[in-house]
Amino acid sequence: MTKYDKAVSVCFSGHRSVPFAKRRELKQCLKSEIAKAYADGYRYFYCGMAMGFDLLAAEAALSLQCELTVREAKRQGLDIVNLHNSV
Repeated sequence: MTKYDKAVSVCFSGHRSVPFAKRRELKQCLKSEIAKAYADGYRYFYCGMAMGFDLLAAEAALSLQCELTVREAKRQGLDIVNLHNSV
């Protein structure tokens, strides 16, 4: 698996304007879908970095990064302290 392996990559792109009242709900939906994608084997998450949906998706992915990495490490029986020190 290489860093740019399309088979395990997800890309986000969407509208630049996301209504403020919908952001929290959308971010929770994104986190749920990102967690499902991670459970299905996807490991690389890319976004275009445009204001709006792109950055909301990036925030959601980053907020899950540590949580999902630790969960995976525990499942594989890895030493989590050493895992964090090596990153």
